[in-house]
Amino acid sequence: MKTACIQKVAWQQQVLPIVCMPVDLSLRQLTDENLINDIRTSLDTSGMAQNLLELEVAESMLMNDPERMISIFTQIKSMRVRLAIDDFGTGYSSLAQIKHFPIDTLKVDRSFIRNILQDSDDMAITKAIIAMAKA
Repeated sequence: MKTACIQKVAWQQQVLPIVCMPVDLSLRQLTDENLINDIRTSLDTSGMAQNLLELEVAESMLMNDPERMISIFTQIKSMRVRLAIDDFGTGYSSLAQIKHFPIDTLKVDRSFIRNILQDSDDMAITKAIIAMAKA
């Protein structure tokens, strides 16, 4: 994470377009008691704006301990860091739980997108996910 933040700042200094820097989090990182401090340290060390960091978590990891994950996500959001759920639609997450996560982005799994023009079921599922995310 620290390396990604430092690289993002270096790209900004080269006057490249300002976009979010996505960083995947592993389950080990999510369960690490030092995660919040690691995020702060990475941002402070690099000088990167908090809102330019987007932490991505696979949907399947959310249901490991939903209440704890909601607490962690809430702490991360309080730092103005963006949060994304990756591979959405492949896990067995509860929509009743998902609604409590402070998520900025849902990334629909490629298995639904790959044949979206040929498969009406994939199209319907993708449209439903987009509608749900907007709501």
